[in-house]
Amino acid sequence: MKKIFLSIVLFFTINIFSQNPLQPQISITITVTDGRNDIRNLKVGIDPLATDDIDEILGEGDLPPFPPLSVFEARFNLPINDFNGTRSSYWDFRNGTAPFTGTIEHRLVFQKGEGDSVVIYWNFPNSVTALLQDIVTGGFINIQMSGEGEFVVPNPDVFNKLKLFITYNGTTDIEDNGLTVNDFCLYQNYPNPFNPSTTIKYSIETTQFITLKIYDVLGNEIKTLVNETKQPGFFEINYTPEYELSGGIYYLELIGNKLNDSGDFSRKVKKMIYLK
Repeated sequence: MKKIFLSIVLFFTINIFSQNPLQPQISITITVTDGRNDIRNLKVGIDPLATDDIDEILGEGDLPPFPPLSVFEARFNLPINDFNGTRSSYWDFRNGTAPFTGTIEHRLVFQKGEGDSVVIYWNFPNSVTALLQDIVTGGFINIQMSGEGEFVVPNPDVFNKLKLFITYNGTTDIEDNGLTVNDFCLYQNYPNPFNPSTTIKYSIETTQFITLKIYDVLGNEIKTLVNETKQPGFFEINYTPEYELSGGIYYLELIGNKLNDSGDFSRKVKKMIYLK
């Protein structure tokens, strides 16, 4: 059933993008995953040609109904007909002209399928912030979003529809400053704190020699999780300490050495807490 749904989505996508859509003035990516390998890159933004309905000229396309519950999916319900789901799309651009100032409401809907969770990632420019709320009272989920971050949705089978308020403050032309699986990024492990195990995710934008290591607070190397050349993409490790960790704070360090003569490298660090 999952393959059938993906084939339908691919058909819609090919038909949309074969029309050579225009690049919106402001385009920001928000990535939603199922905590495993399924990923959906959604986009919001601003353009003078955008409407509250499907804007094929900007690459939006009306999606088929949601797949069976066993299949992961994430999308936006468009504001036409009061967000009732009669129109849905992976992209939701709204009318405006850059530089743009104002707050726009979007409705994010999803189902985790056979995944472990629903995780939302973002990487906003300085002029953009957001507020993520449940649609019931706005009190169960009420998350301020800015810069780079992620949020694991609690009880995603219950809170499967969220309000997303994007606030622009004089935002100028942005071409997809969002978080994608091709960024060099080390995501926060989840759960954190953890016991007995946690999931560590990272992504790289080019072929690189990758090392992923754990250090204690004194800088002593505790364990090497990755030490090899990796192709571009999104990677996930389920880590269960055997004996190397005692309770406390540790640091994950991701280093990518690009395979060229310049010696370029990138480095990311995250703090994690092991409960014992």
